[in-house]
Amino acid sequence: FNASDRQQRTRYHRVPFESFYGAPDDPVYQKRWGCLPRLLHADGKSPVPPVIANSRRIIDDRYGEMREEEHEVNMDYYLNCLRDVDKHVGFVLDVLEEQGLQDTM
Repeated sequence: FNASDRQQRTRYHRVPFESFYGAPDDPVYQKRWGCLPRLLHADGKSPVPPVIANSRRIIDDRYGEMREEEHEVNMDYYLNCLRDVDKHVGFVLDVLEEQGLQDTM
């Protein structure tokens, strides 16, 4: 997904290209979930469990440091990808049923 300059600079391993492409121009990808795992980007002052601190380090190393808005956009994209896959699997299952092939799976 589109990475900010900050993300690009703070990644442990540089991505071999400048940025990922954004979400496709499809209504499925327009939904905003408002889902933000706040523990992953806590203020750094409050103690967090070691597993959360480690997850935060891994995510920041892999994807680069993200502001909350960037993290939320990426989470929206991920959840909408799941919806898109579900939509297409449903389409395949519907066609199999129409063709009387649903019992061959």
